[in-house]
Amino acid sequence: MHARKRRIDLLIPALLTLALMMAGCANSDSKQGTEAEAKSSLESSVEKVEAALVEGRTDDAVKMLRTLASRFPADKTPWLRIAQIRFDAGDYSDAIINAQEAIKRDPSEKGANSILTLSSLRLATKSLADLRSQNALNGSIKSDAQDLTRTLREITGEAPVSVPGKPAAAAPARGKMVRKTAPAPASDVGSGSGPNPFINLK
Repeated sequence: MHARKRRIDLLIPALLTLALMMAGCANSDSKQGTEAEAKSSLESSVEKVEAALVEGRTDDAVKMLRTLASRFPADKTPWLRIAQIRFDAGDYSDAIINAQEAIKRDPSEKGANSILTLSSLRLATKSLADLRSQNALNGSIKSDAQDLTRTLREITGEAPVSVPGKPAAAAPARGKMVRKTAPAPASDVGSGSGPNPFINLK
């Protein structure tokens, strides 16, 4: 009797361990099944979105994407697709907002960063053009715009813009003598009798 009880006492921990292992396997399988189902649902929904876009139902496509974004809050895909749709439509403000949402979920997302950058530049260009047409592009706004232009040219590898007051030196023509002009006397500068020192600021 005692021997039997001892065997039962030894079996109980083993059975409990086995039960816990089986429960863990079941939970793991359940989790994998849920993730696979969610991925399949997301892919299926994205296909429906693309079909709506092909048919020209842009608003319907965006609504479906926003629904997907609420169902899969950690996924960048819906936000990135909305940003692209808005960018293609020229709605740069909304494109920026949705691109930022995609970047929150994946800071290294190149597509979202590209949309954010280009949309911002196009909005800035339009704003500067509007200010120029209103003769309001002056003072610190003009100075900041010039600094930004120089920075963009440096980043893209284009020739730098000449700094006001420091014109870029022109390359001498081949086969011709270039006559150097003597600099104006120091006393002429600002007196009104010599060359205008502010000519490059016009």
